[in-house]
Amino acid sequence: MQDLRVIKTKMTIENAFAELILEKGLDAVKIVDVTNRAKVDRHTFYRHYKNKNDLMDHMIADFFGEFAELIEKQPPFSIGYQSSDKLTQFLINDLAPFISSKQHILRVAQQELSATFSKVSRQNIRDTIHQKLDADTPEIEVYIIIGICTALMQYVVDHKTTPTKEAVLKTLNDLNAFTTLG
Repeated sequence: MQDLRVIKTKMTIENAFAELILEKGLDAVKIVDVTNRAKVDRHTFYRHYKNKNDLMDHMIADFFGEFAELIEKQPPFSIGYQSSDKLTQFLINDLAPFISSKQHILRVAQQELSATFSKVSRQNIRDTIHQKLDADTPEIEVYIIIGICTALMQYVVDHKTTPTKEAVLKTLNDLNAFTTLG
């Protein structure tokens, strides 16, 4: 287990970095700006990160690591009628709050690494979710669940808030009705 002081310091640096990127853009942000905003010494920054690109890489890797841990804790889910409640509960109670707490990282990644981040995030989400589904889950269902998760992430980034429970439930019910038509 990592020292809580180290965790807090890294969070402070990451938050300062994210704020500055959203204000100025990645290229304009200097390490001194980050250390001043975070109120930490330069040496403290370099104890944890090589440079600002290393910091960005750590932030994104941490996000996907935490996402994988979140998925790992869930029971298997699908969009089928019998198990859509598990997916709904996961989206509302677990994924939405997680994304909301990480929205600064998502906004930064989208702003600075849009095409690359989009491709990497879809692949990470696909790989993580695919491991959680039953082996006989149709491939199209995997893509629909990935789409729902990425759409929820995009919603939080665009609106800076999570959708209401009612909106998520209505959307999933509409999707479930659509998938049971055939």
